[in-house]
Amino acid sequence: MDHNVGRRFSPDNEELINYYLRLKLLGLHEVVDDMIAEVDFFKHEPWDLPALSAIKGNDQVWYFIYKLDRYPNGTQVKRKTRTGYWKVTSKDRIVLNRDSTKEIGIKKILTYYIGGVFEGVKTNWIIHEYHPTAPDFPNPGPYVICRLKEKADEKADEDEVK
Repeated sequence: MDHNVGRRFSPDNEELINYYLRLKLLGLHEVVDDMIAEVDFFKHEPWDLPALSAIKGNDQVWYFIYKLDRYPNGTQVKRKTRTGYWKVTSKDRIVLNRDSTKEIGIKKILTYYIGGVFEGVKTNWIIHEYHPTAPDFPNPGPYVICRLKEKADEKADEDEVK
């Protein structure tokens, strides 16, 4: 009997940072890896990533953990793929714990562009990337956690309404 019928994996921002990312940083990989796959995120195109997700289903949202790779002489993160790049498209947003009194992380929103930096074409692929910031976090290190999704094509949605 399948005990997961009717269940969805839909952690909120606080759960992603305070539970899953914290466990990963504590070295409890087996607890996390059943739910959220660790991948070399920027070695894959966004449309190939859903197949690598730990949880298969009809939801159009996928979760991943990955290590950030920075350029040797700076703090900038390498976010280039074979056919394009991920661009930060919003200000960092603070993530608070449940009682809203303590910052536990930040959320960055990134959009995928096909092509080079100057001629890139925006796609519907976005990620919400979560970084731990709480001082009591175990060894923040290079790991981050993300929520990947493909936004609905707005033009296609408009055509259906007409």
